[in-house]
Amino acid sequence: MKRLFLFLVLFLIIISSQAIAATYADIEIKANSDGSLSIDGLTNYEPFISFDDGDFLIRDGKYWVLNITTDEVFTDAIYKVTLPEDVVVNYLRVPNLLTIDNKDGRMTILGTAHNQKMNIIIQYTAEEKGSSWWIFLVLIAIGSALLTWGYMMKSPSQKSFTYKGLTPRQKQIFELVAKSTKGITQAEIETITKLPKSSLSRNIDTLVKKELIHKEQSGMSNKLFLKEKS
Repeated sequence: MKRLFLFLVLFLIIISSQAIAATYADIEIKANSDGSLSIDGLTNYEPFISFDDGDFLIRDGKYWVLNITTDEVFTDAIYKVTLPEDVVVNYLRVPNLLTIDNKDGRMTILGTAHNQKMNIIIQYTAEEKGSSWWIFLVLIAIGSALLTWGYMMKSPSQKSFTYKGLTPRQKQIFELVAKSTKGITQAEIETITKLPKSSLSRNIDTLVKKELIHKEQSGMSNKLFLKEKS
């Protein structure tokens, strides 16, 4: 009995040390027109807690470069990047891009990083070029449409079947799972859909019962995948 107790204590210590060692982040990175930078949210990655503006945001002539490259591998990370008003993006490289939006004239970029480094590089010019901005959005929209069309062409029978009998919320959740090739966590879906946790859990359970998706435990959240059809 004593040996069993000591074994359980040792096991809990090992599990706790692994949890403490895991690097996580749920942050918003905001670049401002005056060159200042803020990182708000939850993280245990020290460079995101204590930094200078010039560590991540630099100016090269008319170009601004937001360069966040980490040596640390993040177990779970959700990031949101907000750029200054009325900028033109010339180059964009981010991990696991989820959405690109425009709120009050400021581009917002949402994405994730799981068991990988968080490498974000965005080059933009702080000039008012509305036409170029809309061209960029159109290109993003066309690219998203082509990706969606390609997925539908790969599995038409799955798409036509899975939408039958689904509510709008269930359809929205299913589409997010379908678009993610490596799975998507329940926390990410909650961030995107802004559904209450209880409502989101009920709809996910319904999709699992319909055998359209399956979920696996991933850290502090569930990770969702498409259900493979036999």
